[in-house]
Amino acid sequence: MDDVAQTPNAATPGDAQNFWSELDPPQWIAARAAMRARRVARGETLIERGAAADTLYVVNFGLFEVRGADGRALAEIGANELIGEIGFFAGERRTASVVAVRDSEALAIRRAEFEALCERAPEVRRAVARSLAQRLARLAPVAHRLEPPRLGGAMRIVTLVGAGAPAPPLTGFVQALRASLAKFGRTGALAAGDAPPDAALADHHAFASWLGGFERAHDIVICVADESLTDWTRAALRSADQILLVAAGAASPPGEVEALAHSIVPPERRRLALTHDPAGASESASAWLRGREVVMTHHVAGQDASDFDRLASAYGRIASLGSQMTNRICLGHARPPWPLDAKSVAIARPRRHGDGEEGQRLVAERAELKGCSERDG
Repeated sequence: MDDVAQTPNAATPGDAQNFWSELDPPQWIAARAAMRARRVARGETLIERGAAADTLYVVNFGLFEVRGADGRALAEIGANELIGEIGFFAGERRTASVVAVRDSEALAIRRAEFEALCERAPEVRRAVARSLAQRLARLAPVAHRLEPPRLGGAMRIVTLVGAGAPAPPLTGFVQALRASLAKFGRTGALAAGDAPPDAALADHHAFASWLGGFERAHDIVICVADESLTDWTRAALRSADQILLVAAGAASPPGEVEALAHSIVPPERRRLALTHDPAGASESASAWLRGREVVMTHHVAGQDASDFDRLASAYGRIASLGSQMTNRICLGHARPPWPLDAKSVAIARPRRHGDGEEGQRLVAERAELKGCSERDG
């Protein structure tokens, strides 16, 4: 469904990946007026590989994944970033497909409208060209096989889910994590009590738009799932870029909420936080990982602030690896809809039993993180 774009999405100066940061207010107002908003449901394809590249997009809210001919993810594109600018300017057909990771919205402008806009606001063309140059610079190492594509840096919504049945209470975990995340930027937490009216929960696009306002207002935004399958829990899972499973005590099979999380969110977007009781015996990670496929495992001892600091730093360290993508977790109450300075997501401890290309990549990134930590003191 297409709608006329409305609210301008301002940016903080120096946000290298934010298209709007290149424009003055009169210019981005003119650009927004020329664009139409396109709703893209979770799993829906925005761009088909091989299609004509006659439309340029800017992500208004949500997250998209670029997929190659084999269906594998090549890159992620988040809020305020351009989609399709390479083919648009090259005049060639699309070389990859772009699919919504969650319910999203993209602002679209066709070629004729773009040319007319640039006549009125020439800086728009220069802003797109700069964004294109930055995209090509980021893709060059991947194209030359100097490094694998980095995924996970653009993730903005992380939903916390209690692992096992019965699931552990999350209140203390959320409070401790929030305190550590505050060291990296503005944080807050969304739980069922903060949800919009039931009508908005049932309307996937309305909920995604509401949640998009939190993304623009926080450096780090966490959605906390209920212990049962409520409307809020379903909406939070559907909107998650990533799931953080929180486990405690003896390993147990997934409950209904965790099972739904596994069915909605793929393994590469699931992580496990295993909490340990410092005063007693702790269940091994292998027991919890039996029957659960996650991309990484974090270990937290009780309410140990240093462990939570390390967990929180996993969401900010990717900047040290050269990524400039944005990450947020969903917490707090509404604030003015302007994004803050980017805080990026980091790679935490990979599971020890990770095999194949993905496992090798995680091990390599862990080694690189360790080097960054040692250099940073």
